[in-house]
Amino acid sequence: MNRISKCLVGIAAFASMASAAIASNPLITQTYTADPNAFIYNDRIYVICSHDLPNQRGYDLFDYELVSTDDLQNWTDHGIVFSLKTDASWATHCYAPGMAVKDGKCYLYFPDGGSSIGVAVADKPEGPYKDPLGKALISNSVPSYRSNWLFDPAGFIDDDGRVFVYYGGNGDDQARILELKKDMITPMSDKAVHLNVPRFFEASFMHKYKGKYYFSYSLNFNGQPAAAIGYMMGDSPTGPFEYKGSLLDNPPENMGNNNHASIVEYKGHWYVIYHNRKLSRDNKLSNPVNTRSINLDEMFYNEDGTIKKVEPTWTGPKQLKNVDPTAKNRFVTMNKSVGLETANIILLEDRTSVIANPKAGAWTRVTGVDLGKAKGQIEVRYSAKTAGELEVRADKEDGAVIATVKLAATNGKFATAASALKKTEGVHDVYFIYKAADAQFDTWQSK
Repeated sequence: MNRISKCLVGIAAFASMASAAIASNPLITQTYTADPNAFIYNDRIYVICSHDLPNQRGYDLFDYELVSTDDLQNWTDHGIVFSLKTDASWATHCYAPGMAVKDGKCYLYFPDGGSSIGVAVADKPEGPYKDPLGKALISNSVPSYRSNWLFDPAGFIDDDGRVFVYYGGNGDDQARILELKKDMITPMSDKAVHLNVPRFFEASFMHKYKGKYYFSYSLNFNGQPAAAIGYMMGDSPTGPFEYKGSLLDNPPENMGNNNHASIVEYKGHWYVIYHNRKLSRDNKLSNPVNTRSINLDEMFYNEDGTIKKVEPTWTGPKQLKNVDPTAKNRFVTMNKSVGLETANIILLEDRTSVIANPKAGAWTRVTGVDLGKAKGQIEVRYSAKTAGELEVRADKEDGAVIATVKLAATNGKFATAASALKKTEGVHDVYFIYKAADAQFDTWQSK
């Protein structure tokens, strides 16, 4: 969980960052997200995040948003997958989440404000999550576990199967490491490892690269660079660690506030996922400082194992593969949206997500679609209470219409509708323009 800094930097410092016509940062634009924890599951990058409300004052956080990708430009919005109200009613808040995956199960570590950390378990990232303890896993009731800010957990499983949770905040001597038993939900002992971490503020994270352990975290504001993601290196998951500096300075459009980052390897490349305030500034919110958005950029190492400082971009990494229009694609997988918000992404009983009841004129963009592979028609799986249509355009929201799918009323049950698809060569961005009220959109496919 990130707290407001009293330091604000000049807007002019942000001007050097170039924009692009097609950008992946922020990763999603239909909701506000923060504190991203990235992990790999079934050959996809998943990111579970705190969920901010527009113009919220402070950080009253009660649920988590989940997104995923396999091409780094189009992101699937799985919606709200964990909520205190239904999944852990003993807690009052859920700040920055941590995730670890073992034997196909997902272990979600969630802090109840800054006073304790719980754990929830699911058979897949989308949930449903079960609270096996019904109480905190880590709390201040155990003297060795205490930290000024007992929050920001990061789960880590070493190559030998040992399990650790890193957490804490607000003081050089306040970082903690607790080893868990292999069940992932039971402390190994009542003794946590206490670390001394230069300028430790919050946002603990651990990753491993070529046998070295990297403890990363958010630096405080008592020095330069302020509010950066610093890191330390060591030969053991519990240290000792040597401070190496900043891997990511305070990113553009972050309004001088602190950051929260995680690091993940995917298909031979390393990426850092972090947040800033760009989306709330773009949307001209009256209180943008408490409303954040997540971003992803590639990260590189030097020959000695130290990390090259990451340069934030608006474009994000190169798209790994084109979208195949003949595959069954989900409407919630997109590069950008307009006219959608959290309430428009809902989970069905099988935990798949759909776009529901988009506003008139709402649209989503899928980037890098190989329309040269498309067949002669497009088929849409949807449900609708009243008749409407879905317009498909190429390259921009007012670009050439390549299909218009007529949607009949289905009494709220899912059905399919098809339309001729104009032959288009090459790779294009595809825009779906929603012109249907009381409708849900599941999948699209060219046949």
